[in-house]
Amino acid sequence: MEQRPNPESSPDPEPGAPMADQPAFRLAPVAQLILDEGGTIHALNEQARAFLEASAEPLRQRPFWQLMVDGDAVRLQRALANQRPEAGVRRYCGLQLAAGCRVDLSVRHVGAGRLLCALEHVPPGTGDDKEVARLAREVREQRTALERLAHYDALTGLPNRWFFERFLDNQLQRAGDNDGHQIAVLVLDLDHFKAVNDRFGHSEGDQVLKEATRRILACVRDVDMVSRIGGDEFVVVLGRLRGRGGASRVARALIRSLSRPFTVGARSHRLTASVGVAFYPKDGETVEDLIRRADLAMFQAKDRGRNGWAAFDYEHEHHLLEEDHWKGLLWRTIDAPGRYLTMNYQPILRLRDGRPRPWALEALLRVQGHDQQTLDTGTLVRAAEEHHMILPLGEAIFARICAEVAAMRQEGMRLPVTVNLSADQFLDPCLVGRMDRVCQAHGVPMNALCFEITETALVRNLSGAREMVQALQAAGALILLDDFGSGYASLSQLHSLPVDVLKIDAGFIAEVGRSPQAEALIRAILAMARALGIDVVAEGVETNAQRVWLEREGVQGLQGYYFSRPLPREAVQDWVRIQGLADD
Repeated sequence: MEQRPNPESSPDPEPGAPMADQPAFRLAPVAQLILDEGGTIHALNEQARAFLEASAEPLRQRPFWQLMVDGDAVRLQRALANQRPEAGVRRYCGLQLAAGCRVDLSVRHVGAGRLLCALEHVPPGTGDDKEVARLAREVREQRTALERLAHYDALTGLPNRWFFERFLDNQLQRAGDNDGHQIAVLVLDLDHFKAVNDRFGHSEGDQVLKEATRRILACVRDVDMVSRIGGDEFVVVLGRLRGRGGASRVARALIRSLSRPFTVGARSHRLTASVGVAFYPKDGETVEDLIRRADLAMFQAKDRGRNGWAAFDYEHEHHLLEEDHWKGLLWRTIDAPGRYLTMNYQPILRLRDGRPRPWALEALLRVQGHDQQTLDTGTLVRAAEEHHMILPLGEAIFARICAEVAAMRQEGMRLPVTVNLSADQFLDPCLVGRMDRVCQAHGVPMNALCFEITETALVRNLSGAREMVQALQAAGALILLDDFGSGYASLSQLHSLPVDVLKIDAGFIAEVGRSPQAEALIRAILAMARALGIDVVAEGVETNAQRVWLEREGVQGLQGYYFSRPLPREAVQDWVRIQGLADD
């Protein structure tokens, strides 16, 4: 069987053979011509004939310059005029070309107008008095293919992001001072496309993307631009719109079309689309702003349940910026709690011998921003819960509290400190382990702490809450049920949950002396707590009248501004000493 030459390597030359007969010339993987010093063509190899789409005979004995596009010879001669003549330099059709030198030029080509190529001198290496000119294979088709690869998506044939951004920038520049027309940018994302790729492979996903491309193109005008800018993300530019109606019609058409089943082989895939729309000039005047805001609108459509579209609005952007602000603050707080977190402590008092004495201190969080302004703690905690960051934030807060509790204990202050836990924290199965590690790191025993939970944790998961209460109590901590009466905890839930203390919601205490109904509810809570053997603390006590009424009803625990505002650690220690209320 005949062995075909390997085009990647040049065959060995045959000694004494004319250059035109050498395998290295005939079978070279690049186009080569044999010229004399006057530039007359004496031979072409197979690649040169294919390159020029011509037979050998019509080109033989013709000057090479006749193949060049007008002006190239003069241009190249000027470009090479500064080269010093050296050994091995040959002159082709007026061009000096040294061995290894390469110059770009254009040659005439029937049916193609012109072809881009390069000419370089190759010493023959034999006794032949002719020289070899090599035409590099940078033909127009290859240049076009490279440009297409750089500007278009290989899978769908659509313009890629690079091309799209320059197209849109050109459209915006042409829009100028705005003649009353608008430009709409639509960002489209295929919902649930990832599941197709993950379950059935990328080849099947590619078929879905190709069909999606056909459907998208069918929904827009020929003058509109469609581009694929990501895996399953497309963008559409609609130009010269008189109002928003045209963009909304296209968005609805896209959603309807892409909600039809995608059939690949024997399988049918159900997808939907989410579309976001931004308008020039109202929503932005730059490519970056329009893409970003159309993208924000697309995610808003996803948040609404997918399979729909949304137009950009500044209120939504402001909301997202606020979220980003809080997320950034949360991470900074978690990474550097000592810089952003400060703790204040409000005394909880207990009647003893008819006199209120301190029983515990409630740790209350204060958060400071960059401008040293105190931020709303409740908003920060809600943001942490929304962004699933409450556990690391809670651990940072607890570590800060433990550090201060350790300092207070070293200074002789042995009052237990109560720590507020969110429902997410309290129902975290790793809570006890986390708390124990932090306590050990600061040398604080668990019985120096109390944990306050809200009724939300009970309603969400009663059995999990019961197990956590028992685990914390077994570790030595007390459990307080905060804001009792404001939530949904029932008597049966309270009976099955062995908490140590009920804290009556401040809203009821504020109505003492003004609302018989509120006073009746407080009496009912007190009776229930006595029946269950649970202590009670009334929080939010602000007046002497409230204090007197509560003491008369048998409330033993009191907390509120009437006794003390929340104070920094050093100040609350001084307050206890000044009052002469410290326990022996």
